[in-house]
Amino acid sequence: MSRAKHFEKALEALRLLNQAVTTSRLYPAVSPQVTNAVEKAFKSAQELGAEYGDLAFGRVDGKPHLWGEEPASEEKQALFELVIYRHLDLLGVDHFTLKPDFDRILFKKILIVFVSRKEKINREGGGRQFITNLELQDYFPETYEPPTEPSKTRPAVVPSSAEKPVDPAGKLVDFLSTDQPGEQPPDEIVSKLAEDQFAIETLVSGIKRLTTRFTNEKNERTGSSLVLSSSYTRFVNGFGDYLASDKHEPLTNSALQTIFPKADAFTLCLLLVQRYGSGFGTTLFKGLCDGCPVELFGDTIKLFREFAAAFKADGKENQPQAKLISNTLTTLLKTKAGKQIVGRERAQALLETSEEDRKSKRLQAGVKALLEGDTSSLRSEEIVFKLPSTIEELIQEGDQANALRIIERASAEMLGGDDELRSRLIQSLILIGENLLRLKHWLLLDKLSGALISWVRESDEGDFVYEKSASLLQEMMKHAWQNNDYQRGDQILSVFHKIRTTQLPKSPPVVALIGRIQDRSSDQTQLESLLATYLKGEGKGKSGERLSMLGRPAGNFLIDRLVENEESEERMKIIDLLVKMGPVVSPVLLQRLQESMPWYGTRNLIKLITGLVEPKHIDAVMPFLKHQDLRVQREAFICIHTIGKAQRREVMLRCLDEVSETLLPQMLKALQPFNDAEVAERVGALLVRQEQLADRVREDLVTQVLILLQRSESASAREALKTFLEHKNRPANAIFGEHVWQKVTHILGQFQDTEPEIEGGIELVVNPEAALSPIAPDPVTPKAITPEPVAPKVVTPPKKEEKKQDYSRLPGSSTVIELLDKGELELAKEQIMAIIARAARQRQFPIAEMYREWLMDIDSMALSQIIRAAEIIEEEKVASIDSYDAETWSELYDELSTEEFATLYHSMLRKTYKNEELIVKQGSMQSRLYFISSGKVKLFYEDENGGNVLVKIVNAGEIIGAETMFDASVWTVSAGCISQAEIMMLDLKMLTKWREDMPSLESKLSVFCMSRQSLEQFFKQTGKDRRASKRHKVSGRVNNVLLSSEGEETGITSRGDLFDISLGGVSFYLRISQKSNARLLLGRNTKIVIATEGGVTKQTAIRGRIIAVRGHQIMENEYSVHVKFDQDLEASELKSIIKACSNSK
Repeated sequence: MSRAKHFEKALEALRLLNQAVTTSRLYPAVSPQVTNAVEKAFKSAQELGAEYGDLAFGRVDGKPHLWGEEPASEEKQALFELVIYRHLDLLGVDHFTLKPDFDRILFKKILIVFVSRKEKINREGGGRQFITNLELQDYFPETYEPPTEPSKTRPAVVPSSAEKPVDPAGKLVDFLSTDQPGEQPPDEIVSKLAEDQFAIETLVSGIKRLTTRFTNEKNERTGSSLVLSSSYTRFVNGFGDYLASDKHEPLTNSALQTIFPKADAFTLCLLLVQRYGSGFGTTLFKGLCDGCPVELFGDTIKLFREFAAAFKADGKENQPQAKLISNTLTTLLKTKAGKQIVGRERAQALLETSEEDRKSKRLQAGVKALLEGDTSSLRSEEIVFKLPSTIEELIQEGDQANALRIIERASAEMLGGDDELRSRLIQSLILIGENLLRLKHWLLLDKLSGALISWVRESDEGDFVYEKSASLLQEMMKHAWQNNDYQRGDQILSVFHKIRTTQLPKSPPVVALIGRIQDRSSDQTQLESLLATYLKGEGKGKSGERLSMLGRPAGNFLIDRLVENEESEERMKIIDLLVKMGPVVSPVLLQRLQESMPWYGTRNLIKLITGLVEPKHIDAVMPFLKHQDLRVQREAFICIHTIGKAQRREVMLRCLDEVSETLLPQMLKALQPFNDAEVAERVGALLVRQEQLADRVREDLVTQVLILLQRSESASAREALKTFLEHKNRPANAIFGEHVWQKVTHILGQFQDTEPEIEGGIELVVNPEAALSPIAPDPVTPKAITPEPVAPKVVTPPKKEEKKQDYSRLPGSSTVIELLDKGELELAKEQIMAIIARAARQRQFPIAEMYREWLMDIDSMALSQIIRAAEIIEEEKVASIDSYDAETWSELYDELSTEEFATLYHSMLRKTYKNEELIVKQGSMQSRLYFISSGKVKLFYEDENGGNVLVKIVNAGEIIGAETMFDASVWTVSAGCISQAEIMMLDLKMLTKWREDMPSLESKLSVFCMSRQSLEQFFKQTGKDRRASKRHKVSGRVNNVLLSSEGEETGITSRGDLFDISLGGVSFYLRISQKSNARLLLGRNTKIVIATEGGVTKQTAIRGRIIAVRGHQIMENEYSVHVKFDQDLEASELKSIIKACSNSK
């Protein structure tokens, strides 16, 4: 038989043994549930022993083993979940071996060991002493011993003539069993029958021949296995013929004394159904009946009855085998031993009837006393286990008040009783709970919750009782939630959650048990309802807390909803929940990460992994550094950088080979704190590899490489720089400006000054004065710039003349100034770094930035500290971004780097506007962007009648004011709140501040704003027009004369090209050399001189105000200038101008 089948049968036997143990713990010993469970386990173990020999299981090196082998994962899990396996730990033993020679008495003793509680084991002196007291040492060995197996060979019924007898007794058995008419056994063998010992051996051999043959040939011991054997009948009759009659009885009794100890009920059944003749046959049959041990004979009668009942149940009672069994049973019951059994059964029935009457009276008295308040009756086991049926009867009779009273008193006694009483009462309460659950009697069932919760909290045995307690609580929790009794449901959920998260310490089996109960009870409808309530913001977030405690099914459900959900606000809420759930969602999270989905789904899953902060997930995230979407790449990098904190150097080096070229510069920044030879070697190799990368990333990449190598003292860094310098004239490196090569030469010069030269094995110290001489120009590169003389070890770049900053007003500056005055530069720098870290953590970024500038002023060569200070500030800026804001502005975030978004975020002012509060008025010259973080804003303008005309509604995540920020324009509409709104504001002056540190931020922000629908586009698409008069396309030249605030001409004149005009204003194109000058025109008074009908000599001058200057052809410095007239033109004047412009074409 295959190993798989072998193990399958063993596991089935162990499961039945486990069921017998758990049932024995839960029900009284005399109950039919226990009797049936024990009988099934006994038979299964017997069958397994007959077929395979020993059944050995236990722990080897702390892992489940079966027959000394570590089983497959599913089999191992099945063993791990068995109560009997976990009980080995309580006993303090590692092995259990059930040998095939056990009987019912021994089997019951083994059950006693497995059923025993911790208190009993301790009273017996511990597990090993307890086992010794029961004389079961051989069944619980200290070390594992390979199991014995039954012999695979079978004795032949009739040996061939060529076979030699093993012994005389065996030869005589063979002869007597064979039908050989007229033949006689050898005289020397017959003469030996006079020897009592030889005769006994021959009879025992003949009986064993029958039992061995039929028990070996039949795997299943059923009634159909009981067959007649003619060879056995011949043996018995022939043996009696050669035996003196006076020896029949004594020899039979002696032989059976050898047979009975090793026989079981099936063996005896097989012997008793055979045909026995007169004489010796009668004596042998009588000996089998009267000499059999009472218990064995009783088991045999019982087995005959079971076989007969099985044939009857199958409608086969008339078959020959059924009749054979029925006739044998009738005969047996007429024997002396059979009559004794029948008599005992009748007496037992009478006793049981009498005992039942007495028991009924005792139970009635005990229940009555309990109802009257006397809880001492609960010390009686029979009363305790009568309570479930008593309560069910009371409910059926409509007496719920007394049922409630019993439950409350039993629960109270269970909570305050000793360990033995608690153990007994919890079993009874579980049976009561199962009955109430079946009857759907939730009011009474709820009264059990306190006792059940107490047991689940305090017990650490993951047995049948614990599982039933937890299962009942799970059902009560679900019902409570369905009926809006959240307080009761949450109380149960909280206990489960604390166990699963080890806040309430429990053994691994108990934690796993609670997990299985929760997971298999998952309700999809309930999950949907909880999530909907949570997303609506109802219930003070309690629905979210419940979801986060519901285990893996809830995690699977939330991840599905996260991937499907298109509402950014809802996605962020779901992410928050999943992060709270922690490791329970990790398996499904990693599985879903491999599936194909939209980029934002993948990004959100990686965000979750970042929140879980488990370094083991790095390998799963690493492939996404080359995802097709840059936003996913960036999120993967942030994730790996965050969760790999403990081994960041090694992780970042791995990323160098995995990351996309776009993220390489960021990767190098992350490597800056690590300045060893390996890092320098790996980073230096990028100076060659960069030639194959896209031009857009190469300069930034090389800059970061040089920063890293400048701080390295390794030979590999020096060699990498030399190689890069040698490759200067390669066409691929033509994109680098001369400042890059100067930087490389400068760094190499530093290396040269700080290291001794070795020549001919003798150390030569470079003359410091020689280091001051100019370095000769590169002969290969005629245009190479000769750098300034370099002093040894310290390079002082030329400083610009600038006003010295006063840092004395900074908070905490006095300590730094005092240290500097004492000449303690290093201590001063340490103090500055501490203040920077503290200020950044407190979100005081301007102060942190000022201290960083001070650090650069006092020691510009403290590169590691300067860089680290910048990193601290950036990290805290990123960390301080509100998660709600990050999600609201996720589209903008996706367009910017993390550093750029953090800079933008912390450059803005935040203000809360009330409902109907005006934000900005039409015609205002404010140059400011408004970021709507929450609430709604209306844009409107005033028509010619003074009424307000709604333009559009702006929602959270939208920006207004782009026209005034990136073009010089007044506000052409007004903005006001239609609900309370949280708005972040960015002033124009911040764009100038960014140009040095974040040169691309302004352009990215401009592109983002302009890519959204502008007001001009909106008016075109909707057909709305805020202008009171029609615009006319015109062409021709126009003079623009700027006026002072008093209306006097300033002498500043420019000429432009007209493109439209109306009664109220005019627009024309104008060349302006610098963008900053264009903004200076905004709001200025001006005089427009335009030709009218009648020729160029006839012109009209119109005064007005410049209300907008917008870029038209930026590359050619061409802008559109928009002027609003102080007074509208007359219709005739406008007509004359239009006609004049038409004639000029």
